[in-house]
Amino acid sequence: MYKKLPFKLYHIHDFLSAPIATARGFFFNFLIKVIPVVLFSISCSSHQKINLQSEGFYGNTLRIVVYDFIIPEGEAEINSDNEQIKEKVYSRATLLIASYLSIKIPKGKISPATDKLFNNAIEKTLGSCRIMFLSAEENSYYYIVADFDISPINDALASL
Repeated sequence: MYKKLPFKLYHIHDFLSAPIATARGFFFNFLIKVIPVVLFSISCSSHQKINLQSEGFYGNTLRIVVYDFIIPEGEAEINSDNEQIKEKVYSRATLLIASYLSIKIPKGKISPATDKLFNNAIEKTLGSCRIMFLSAEENSYYYIVADFDISPINDALASL
């Protein structure tokens, strides 16, 4: 009914756990230990978006991530200079900066002078936009990552 194995299973265990004495044993043990590490490294290295998906404030940098539907106008190519891309990025950046400032500015410090100070700082920050990554996905969806220098805003906060 069942074929009898030409070896016993404990012999395999002894082979795998025995000290490496031959070149063949060394090669086998090397492959057993290295192949999983290589496969894991390869599988993780293909996910570039993982490093770019973290949106938020990092020191003097604000990172924006936008994944949105954009229809190209006519035959215009979608690139980092496209007005639709800039509009989406600036809209998201303005929302995050407004939220950041509403948390950071003390209620007693709000005045027309601070409004003017922060409006100038926000304009400088929005002018420092750098598109770090732009990718056309399926069905006219675009994945955009942009960085802004928020040091003018942090300097204005420090001056309060």
